[in-house]
This record gives sequence, structure tokens and C-alpha cells, in this order.
Amino acid sequence: MNKKELKQYQKKLINLKKEILDDLSFSSDDENNTGNFSISHHSTHLTDIADETLQRQNHISLNKHLVKTLKEIDFSLLKIEKGRYGICENCHNKIPKKRLNAEPYARFCIDCRQISEKL
Repeated sequence: MNKKELKQYQKKLINLKKEILDDLSFSSDDENNTGNFSISHHSTHLTDIADETLQRQNHISLNKHLVKTLKEIDFSLLKIEKGRYGICENCHNKIPKKRLNAEPYARFCIDCRQISEKL
């Protein structure tokens, strides 16, 4: 991969990181504005309580996914600095550009990813 392509992936990763940080910030603001998703004392129906609980669980799950993705992005940015970006961590072959375009923080080629998911 040439320097121009690396710069493009680096820019893509940085932009994706900014988007996620904005989403997490917005999510945090939303959580603060709704009382930390706490179940309202005014809710007397079990369906209301169940709905609020489900919303809170979905919010937590989404945030965990976003934080994990942020870590992958940071790791990919570090790999760019170290000259190891775009190399599968398992088989050490180049990760196809098509895969990196779809998931610029990919750590494995498609074959190795499928193998790891089966384990």
C-alpha cells in the first residue's frame, strides 16, 4: 500500500473516530437529559417499566459496541504509524482493499475472520 492510500485510510479512520465520539457525546447528553434512563416513579404499568428497561439495555449495548469500535480504530491508527496497517494479524497476508474500504479498522482478512468467528 502506498503512502497516499495510507493517508486516505488514516483520514477515514480519524473521521470515523470523530463520528463515534460525537455519537457517544450525544448519547451521554441524552442520557443526562432523561435522568440516566431511570425508571420513572410515575410509571405504574409493567409495560412502561419493561420498555424503559429495554431502552436502557439497548443504549448500554450500543455504547459498548461503539467503545469497542473506537479501540479498534485507535489500534488501526497505531498500525499505520508502525507500518503494519492492512496486514492480517493471523496469516500476515494483505487485507484486501475492498475489505478495508468497508471496515477500515479490520484486523483480519475475510478468511481468518470467518475462522475466528467459528471458534
